[in-house]
Amino acid sequence: MKNQLKVQMFGTSLTIQANEDIEHLQKIVHYLEETIKEVKLKLPNADPLKLIIISALNIVDELFKAKNKNREDPSWENTEEIEKITQNIINKIDNVLMER
Repeated sequence: MKNQLKVQMFGTSLTIQANEDIEHLQKIVHYLEETIKEVKLKLPNADPLKLIIISALNIVDELFKAKNKNREDPSWENTEEIEKITQNIINKIDNVLMER
């Protein structure tokens, strides 16, 4: 069953649909919002689209670093999961940008 979460950022409203539970979706949105706030502190004059893109790149960078670090660990078996998460983030960013 797909769960839905309505999200508002920078005057844009969208509904995220996913097989994840609502609490998980809320955590993802909160993490993105916090990342955007951090970027905005460093780039206070950047427009919203740039803030979102830079934030998304920072999050993907974190995922890739975690993926590479854990590849060195022979017990790491979640590479596919990280790839799925990364692809979901990219798809969500694409959807937001298409709605603009």
